[in-house]
Amino acid sequence: MAAHRLFHGPVITPVTVHKAEFWPSALLYVNPAGTIEWIVSDVEPSQIQTVALEKGLVLDDSVDIYELKYGEWLMPGFVDTHTHAPQFPNIGIGGQYELLDWLNNVTFPTESRFDDTKFAERVYSPVVDRVLNSGTTTCCYYGTLHREATQVLAKIVHDKGQRAFVGKCNMNRESGSYQEVSTSQSIEDTKELISYIRALSPNSAPLVHPILTPRFAISCTGDLLNALGDMAKEDPTLAIQTHVSENLGEIDFTLKLFPKAKTYTDVYKHAGLLTDRTILAHAIHLSDDEMEEIKSCGSGISHCPTSNFYLNSGVARVGEMLDRGLKVISSLFVITTFILT
Repeated sequence: MAAHRLFHGPVITPVTVHKAEFWPSALLYVNPAGTIEWIVSDVEPSQIQTVALEKGLVLDDSVDIYELKYGEWLMPGFVDTHTHAPQFPNIGIGGQYELLDWLNNVTFPTESRFDDTKFAERVYSPVVDRVLNSGTTTCCYYGTLHREATQVLAKIVHDKGQRAFVGKCNMNRESGSYQEVSTSQSIEDTKELISYIRALSPNSAPLVHPILTPRFAISCTGDLLNALGDMAKEDPTLAIQTHVSENLGEIDFTLKLFPKAKTYTDVYKHAGLLTDRTILAHAIHLSDDEMEEIKSCGSGISHCPTSNFYLNSGVARVGEMLDRGLKVISSLFVITTFILT
């Protein structure tokens, strides 16, 4: 492959949530570092050499020119804000259950197998390939509760060149035999994972970042949530991902476990986990007050429509969230369904 690459043809680029620009005959230059250095929006084939020279690029043997074929176009890669990498073996399984029964009967038994790092390698490598092949160049991955297996996931993601956030699940209760032995062990493993991931790309712009991942409030004691909140406060660069208000039964159980909390969202707010770097998945049954709380904290919502439908969880009020000024992005999370879109 040549050190310099030029792409000529249609380019689509989003401008706002409601608007995108389309350039049918753009010229895009990728430098040897793999960075898009410039785009000229309207260039006829006969103008390519002239435009390149104006940009200081001589079209010699070090430059590959790709003329896009009919039906091909370039666009920014998809960003998936909610993917459970260890759940890919479960695609299309458990549709007879709602959330909590699905977790206990399908998901937790599968995830428990990832204490075997060889098994993790066999699963995670094709998982990342499939995500990349679907056009997703940035992804927020949940691993399992196993530090070693999640390190395997982070290494695979890094080696394949995907930009990502990778976290191990923190969960020390209400998960049967699939749970961590203590709060202290969960925090220790999390800190070791953070150090491991940061060592993969010890530079100012790493591809792979660690992310704090309290699975959801039900699976975490108050002490564990508070300890993770303390970590986020001590290191404001850390992002956070978790679930909120996915299922009505889940909400009821959460409020029984946290009787002092006014709402599900309040559990995370009290623990210091509702920040401008927090991603809350599903968020189907939020009250108006919760929406305002999330907005005031600057947290984002990851909308997962196919999963919400498959587990009969409900329909999120995405339009209302956007109208209220919340940050919302649609996730490609389809582990509970039949295909990866």
